[in-house]
Amino acid sequence: EGMAVIMIKSDKSEFSFQKVGHFITDKEWIHPDIIQTTHQLIFVVAGEVHMCENGKNYSLKRGDTLFLEANKRHYGFERSTGFTSFYWLHFFLNDFSCFPNFPVTMNNFDNFQLIKELLHYSAMPDTHTFQLDILCANIIIQLCNANIRKGDVPKLANDIFAWIRINANANLSVTDVSDFFRFTPEYIS
Repeated sequence: EGMAVIMIKSDKSEFSFQKVGHFITDKEWIHPDIIQTTHQLIFVVAGEVHMCENGKNYSLKRGDTLFLEANKRHYGFERSTGFTSFYWLHFFLNDFSCFPNFPVTMNNFDNFQLIKELLHYSAMPDTHTFQLDILCANIIIQLCNANIRKGDVPKLANDIFAWIRINANANLSVTDVSDFFRFTPEYIS
């Protein structure tokens, strides 16, 4: 609680991790009606979570994520029953243009290890807030990348795009790419 707020800043973007937690219950429950000053991500591990934000209802199950925008009302629109488990993550970001593919909802994102890591390090007394900012930003980057991959672009095309991006400084040609992926230059084009 006594840690200074440190923020990742770049050009016009400011980002910072705020808090993370794990909600677990085997009782009936409903999310309270609330307006948060930070953005929130919910990652459902088990059960169902029923959320409403600005009149739009979301029913989430295992592997679903939901982004709740800062300063907007959200609440449970229906009671959840049975065993329910989800991670929640609060962060500040003033400009989403640095994350152009940021999803509002997403299915089948179950890389809970990243959230567990952030939860673990946030509970450690000697973890620097800058490290937590980086771990949180990595989760958001993974969400954006997973959202891009789930589109209509074939896996091979995504692999090629990623390889070109990684090797962008190498002055690549179509032949370089086709040689690496063992296809003809015509096919790669």
